[in-house]
Amino acid sequence: AGTVESCKKAGIRVCMITGDHPRTAFAIGCMLGIVKPDQEKSVITGQELDAMTKSDLSAMNPFPAIFARVSPDNKLKIVNALQLKGEICAMTGDGTNDAPAIKNSDVGIAMGKGATDMAKDSADVILSDDNFQTIVEAITEGRRTYDNIKKFVFYLLACNSAEIWVVLFAVVVGLPVPFTPIMILWANLIADLPPALALGIDPPVKDIMLRKPRNPKRGIFTKKSAVSLLVYGLSMAFITLGLFAIAIHVENYPCPDSDGNPIPDDDPNSDQCYEDTSLRSPAKTLAFVALTCMQLVHAFL
Repeated sequence: AGTVESCKKAGIRVCMITGDHPRTAFAIGCMLGIVKPDQEKSVITGQELDAMTKSDLSAMNPFPAIFARVSPDNKLKIVNALQLKGEICAMTGDGTNDAPAIKNSDVGIAMGKGATDMAKDSADVILSDDNFQTIVEAITEGRRTYDNIKKFVFYLLACNSAEIWVVLFAVVVGLPVPFTPIMILWANLIADLPPALALGIDPPVKDIMLRKPRNPKRGIFTKKSAVSLLVYGLSMAFITLGLFAIAIHVENYPCPDSDGNPIPDDDPNSDQCYEDTSLRSPAKTLAFVALTCMQLVHAFL
């Protein structure tokens, strides 16, 4: 009953299909929490299904939760009716007569211990322990994997777009390029990759099984995610570029000589250094450190 309740909270509706008598099926359904004691009309028999088309069954509101005395043809009709409603249907079974319904469902699930070879060959998933709770755990893992893929992709896109914006805006406003090629390489391989990999193995969030199923036709990129990527990327870029500009034009960060030591203002080479702002590696270092730190912080947002 607890597993069925978990499914309900996750927006997953559980239906029971059995060959038992309707009263027996209803009693078991009440025990499992599939139906309530006052929902006897939620039970439909195979004889009633034979008199209905899949369109008639699909139009029923509410859709029956328990099907009793059903035949293999009835099981296939139930699957087709749910798909006609636009539902993602998963069918479990273990017998040869379950194979057509398992094969035609969106996710066919066969029992691992007692299922026939035909049922197993028709299934997409085989439960090795024949435990319904395993299906719920698999759904949890699937949602966690999807969430982590989104985190991984969006993190890398936000960080890499920030680097692109920094270079682009620097050229537009007439500043020297804030990063050397080795800095960009270091940021991509050393600074960005480990946090992205860590996001890929994040544990599931607490409310992961309290969310309704997502629309499978909706892609990973939405208007909301595109706006978020733009905001994060531009924010990191503007802060980095601002610090770089301040370091050059306000703080007048000194230029290093060939040994890396600051060139004094009274040095004859200082004029050339300050005229050629591309020589100011301390300012570039400041911009690189700032961007790298923001990228690390972004992994926790």
